Amino acid sequence: MFFFSLGIKNAWRNLGRSGLAMLSMAFATAFLTFSVSLGRGFAHGQNAAMRALTGGEISSYAVNFDIGNLAATADIEYTRLTQSPQTDLSVFQEELFITGFLQEAGTSSAAGFTAADIEKILQIDNVTAIYPRYQLPAVRTVSRYEHELIDISRLKQANLRGRDYHLDNLQMVHPAEMISQGRWFTPEDEGDLVCVLSEHQMITQGFGEPGPNWGPAVGGFIRVLIPAISQNAAGEIIFDYDQSLEVDLQIIGLIAVFSRNLNYTVTVEEAVNEALYYKFDDIQLPLTTWQNLWQMASDGKTAFVPQQLSLICSDTTVLENTLDTVRRMLPRYTHMSVSNQAERLMMGMEWETEPALIPPWAIVIQETGNAATIQDDLRLPIGIAIFCTAALVIAANLLIMAAERKREIAVLKAIGAVRRQIMTMILSEAFLIATVGGCLGFLVMRVPATLNQSLGVTGFYDIVISIAGDLFFALSAAAIVSLIFGMLPALKTAALSVIAVMQSE
Repeated sequence: MFFFSLGIKNAWRNLGRSGLAMLSMAFATAFLTFSVSLGRGFAHGQNAAMRALTGGEISSYAVNFDIGNLAATADIEYTRLTQSPQTDLSVFQEELFITGFLQEAGTSSAAGFTAADIEKILQIDNVTAIYPRYQLPAVRTVSRYEHELIDISRLKQANLRGRDYHLDNLQMVHPAEMISQGRWFTPEDEGDLVCVLSEHQMITQGFGEPGPNWGPAVGGFIRVLIPAISQNAAGEIIFDYDQSLEVDLQIIGLIAVFSRNLNYTVTVEEAVNEALYYKFDDIQLPLTTWQNLWQMASDGKTAFVPQQLSLICSDTTVLENTLDTVRRMLPRYTHMSVSNQAERLMMGMEWETEPALIPPWAIVIQETGNAATIQDDLRLPIGIAIFCTAALVIAANLLIMAAERKREIAVLKAIGAVRRQIMTMILSEAFLIATVGGCLGFLVMRVPATLNQSLGVTGFYDIVISIAGDLFFALSAAAIVSLIFGMLPALKTAALSVIAVMQSE
């Protein structure tokens, strides 16, 4: 114990020289802490196109289909959704309409989100803004310039989406970055009958045989039938297609919603990289245009109440903490991260463009996200490399200090110190440098996440447990690496001979 405390005192005595070694370990620990925090979220570029299309990083639904939200003493009933005209549940949660789900008896989502609900969510530190999903169903028919008779059985459902120009500007990725042809909306488009379509759609692109006018084209028109909107006694919105409003919309842009790259090798010499895109039927409209159509379809008698909210967040690396806070604050609703929803879609390929025919012997590698994003599998080797570099700096610092203290070590050996004790003294110096540097790096990266948790409704105990676990992991990694690399200077110092030191003096 004496030699351990002596090593700590020696490190503290030479704190000025050890500063660079501590700083290098602080950088290494900060990177590790950042990597750990990504486990609670995702990198900013991941599923960027899907987040831009959805309108945020978290989707909140005014229906409780999350079984984790059900109280143990609640009366449970089985239910199944029959339609979802104001949400994207038919895309991301198709099983709710097929197999159904369990929910608390008597639960109704007719009321939607209230102003009080929105105000609660806006209190969360990481939530920048809330983007209501302005959506109403419609039926897309033939375009204005097609003259053949319409087969009503071939008409397809589409969704009219209102886009808020100001909220789009708050997103990390602007929807205009998805434009493949034409342009996105400007403030001058508000109120005009213009639209932006997906270049890759699920609905029938045209009627008859494919030709020059097959599918949507910038500058062309599409015709949609909007059902009459009313409200029943229970407060549920009713869409009546027997009384529909016919509207022609001019196409000003096409978007391509990127999902992933599909890489595969056919032979050793031949490798193929193909970009896949999501297929959606949404027809994007300027918000004022959408609101005018809602008023016309409802005859001004039915107010719009959002059934889905998109939460725009400022930091995606702690998104899971934010998501947990939202779930605790509004437990009667369901909240999911858009990134996880996109991953669910990619498990199957029915919502993506068809890839080329892949030979059965091909080796397939699927990559998601943005090319500029550091993928999860690269964080480990990069972290190891940074830690090893920091540990080498500490080892070099220990060698220099040991060379300057040859006489002191010789005196300790002369009075009976053995190799194990000398090594304990040197390694304790490495431990102190790693611990102090690790704490500094941990605090720099962990404080923002802690503030985010404390400003929400996460319990104090949960916050403490989370911090303690992360700190133990970071400091353990720093200490282990430093002790391993500190073995060389410790062995070299412990091997010094008293006679050799005296002769050199």
